[in-house]
Amino acid sequence: GDQVAPRGGVVELYAAFQHAEKGGTLTPQQLLDVRSTLVALHETKRFLEGNAEQAPQLAAQASILSDRRALERDIDQSIDSAGEVRDEASAELAAARRESNQLAGDLQRRLARYLQDPEVSPSLSDDFYTVRNDRYVLPVRADAKGAVRGIVHDASRSGTTLFIEPEAVVELNNKLKQAELAVARESFRVLRDLTAQVAEEAPELLADIELLAHIDLAF
Repeated sequence: GDQVAPRGGVVELYAAFQHAEKGGTLTPQQLLDVRSTLVALHETKRFLEGNAEQAPQLAAQASILSDRRALERDIDQSIDSAGEVRDEASAELAAARRESNQLAGDLQRRLARYLQDPEVSPSLSDDFYTVRNDRYVLPVRADAKGAVRGIVHDASRSGTTLFIEPEAVVELNNKLKQAELAVARESFRVLRDLTAQVAEEAPELLADIELLAHIDLAF
């Protein structure tokens, strides 16, 4: 039957369990792999228990498989299919992301105004702003760098363009950086919490996977 667990990922799963039990933090992708194994366990259990008449021995074995819906649900609610930590995973994360999006929007509008400013635009080597060292900057012609006061973060290879963070946006850039750090910190905390749950359930999960492999062979 196609109801049975994906065989490919068992080696990676063992590695993930070991990593979790040693106190490491699992990646979103590893957590999604754990989740798909849990789904396979549930589906196999349900499938075999539903076909107890045809295969009573397999059904008896399947009834030993544990039900870890809670862990599956927690991973589901915290990580989307693309491997991003969801806003729903934590109120702090949602707030930090909102703030970071808002600040990035403010910064982009501010810099867009520089691009339109007749006193600044002739000194720029391009008509767009960019990001260097995680800071929003303007591409200023090196021979006109006096036109934009601020912090030089980088230069083009040829040295004809300097990437300058205007003084007026330093504070905003700082706030954005802090919000982004909060997003990263909070995402990591969510991953750590889920990893701790996986580590706690790893011994039973491994036993289930072994049993699943047996059932798989019996098929």
